Order: sequence, then C-alpha cells, then structure tokens
Amino acid sequence: MRRTRRATAHGSWLGMWLGGWLTLAPVLIAGCGDVDAGSTPFAGTVLYTDPAGAYQFNLVEPPWIPDALDDVTVFAVPPSDLSAVTDLSAALYTLHIDTVIGTPESERNSEELAVFGTATGASSLQIAEGTVRTVAGDDAYELAWIPSSGLFERDVFLAGPTSATFRLQFGAKAPIADDPMITQMILSFEPL
Repeated sequence: MRRTRRATAHGSWLGMWLGGWLTLAPVLIAGCGDVDAGSTPFAGTVLYTDPAGAYQFNLVEPPWIPDALDDVTVFAVPPSDLSAVTDLSAALYTLHIDTVIGTPESERNSEELAVFGTATGASSLQIAEGTVRTVAGDDAYELAWIPSSGLFERDVFLAGPTSATFRLQFGAKAPIADDPMITQMILSFEPL
C-alpha cells in the first residue's frame, strides 16, 4: 500500500490520540456507571424501604411507582402513553409484595400445584422453577410461567431468619423468567 503525506499525518495524529486515550481510559472507565463511588452493590438503583419497616430492596429503571393497598404493596411501570392508563392491566410491569403463611419452598410448591390445577392445556404449560441466594444470604424460591397469551409471571418466595415469608409477584407483557432487571430486584430484597 502506498503511503501518502495525508495518510502519514493522520496516522501520527491517530497515534497521539490513541496514546492519550490509553493514558486517560483507566481513570474515565473507573467511574463509568458507578453511583456513590461504588458504595452500593446495586449501582444506579434506588433503595425502597417498606413504610412499615418489613423489608427493603433496590428498584431499578424503568420507574416503578409504589402504592399500598391493604396488606399488599403494588408497584407498576406505566406505559409510555400515560393517557391510556386506567388500571394495572395497562402497566408494562407490575410487582405485588405481600406476606404468606408457610416456608418459602412450600409456598412455591403450593403455587406450582395451583398453576397446574388451573391451567388449560397443562401439557403445553411452560413452568420454570429455581432457587437463588440474595445478597442478604436468604434463599429465594422462584416460579415463572405464562398464564395467558401475552402475559408473563414470575413469583418469588423468601424469608429472612426471623421474618415472615414474602411473596414477590412480578407480572409483565414481556418474558421475565430470566429478566436481569427482575433478577436484580430479587437479589436485593431483604426482610428487615
């Protein structure tokens, strides 16, 4: 390939730019995406604490809006067209948090039996279950399924060593069985 005066000049300029970038990159990248200089394991989130002091967890984007109804706290992510919102069925994502009787594992198993019991065409029902450990060290028992066309649900049951069993019922209009946003919220959940 023939080198021209212009190509040489650009090559030199590129070399100086690349050298400067390599010098500054570690400094710039160290702060990228970090909130509070790394003081929280869930950077870029907002800590939500239940008004009654029963639990706390980190809410991530999109904007989750909380509302308390009797013994259940409901969070919803509204659609972009707020004028169309009339009830929770219009929400892109929902989360219901309440307490249940029993251990997290037994509650997950009971929920799974109920899903199979009410399903039409149970042979085609897709259920995924699993267990994860939260950052607080609690085991969370999960169950995910598709209750009807265009709707997805993911329920999680967990309890701290001295707390009630909590049920986190996530609903969405998109698959959420392995959604990282939902997983991050689950992992951050901590009974108080």
